[in-house]
Amino acid sequence: MVKFRDAAAAYKFLNGVICVYKPPCVPVKQVQHTIITNLCRDLNALPGRPIEQRVEIVGATNEPMLVKMVPNYADDPLACGPRYTHDDFRCSWATHLGLFSSGVLLVGINDGTRLTYKLHTARLTRGFKVHGQLGKATDTHFWNGRTVERSTHGHVTREKIDRVVAHMQSAHQGTIYEMTGLHRDSQTLYDLASQGPIRPSDNKLPVLYGIKCVHFKPPDFTLEIQSVNEYDKYFWTLVHDLGVQLKTSAHCTGVQCVRQGKFDLSNALLRKHWTLPHIASNMDECRQLLEASIGLAAPESARLTV
Repeated sequence: MVKFRDAAAAYKFLNGVICVYKPPCVPVKQVQHTIITNLCRDLNALPGRPIEQRVEIVGATNEPMLVKMVPNYADDPLACGPRYTHDDFRCSWATHLGLFSSGVLLVGINDGTRLTYKLHTARLTRGFKVHGQLGKATDTHFWNGRTVERSTHGHVTREKIDRVVAHMQSAHQGTIYEMTGLHRDSQTLYDLASQGPIRPSDNKLPVLYGIKCVHFKPPDFTLEIQSVNEYDKYFWTLVHDLGVQLKTSAHCTGVQCVRQGKFDLSNALLRKHWTLPHIASNMDECRQLLEASIGLAAPESARLTV
């Protein structure tokens, strides 16, 4: 972990992107608030800058007066308050995660907000593990909704689920090719597809690049999805539609983001590690990962030189 000599050096370093693990049922704004609160607490606990001095002139006016420098108590933290507050930080996230979703979340601090904007506009693919349960449907398609239907699911097998999700993946890929306006057998479309995943022109259109069932133990199952432009309620509806195509009912029990671009769970800080030393170390790790894989350079002030 990174250790700092004083608060000024630590604050100067806090310009970059960090990768944290967002817990479920915690809003993204609360994650942002908690991180900034912890940073303010840890910065104020470090040795701060010296208290400013003021000029004091003492003595009788009819005699030589004494000019001396004394501490300015108006600059003392006990009088003016903590050195670092929430207003000293800027914070934003690259891609939003819903309230009930958990997993990898990229957060930019101070000058790192420019990087999060670039990451957002780059629309990096994200990997999810979507958990579902057969036999029950709700009005919201999520576990906390009101039950509207119950059905049997003994006829559902792993092979049937694999067949349906393969059809879903094929349909999404076919939609992307159609949106390009190019013939499916043309050399131009082949060259375009060989450069990597084709992004939809509409930023609000969810696209699945890969979907497969990685766990099946009736009535529970887990889908592994690679996608872009997705959101949590879209996955809820996807699980519901999967149940309909399997001639039963299903609802989503959880959504976990396990990867965003090159960032995965191994890079994410748990809530107990949202402290200044861990955040500084993670920021330096993310900077190296961005420069090596994506080519986005962090601000000079965020480079580890302390």
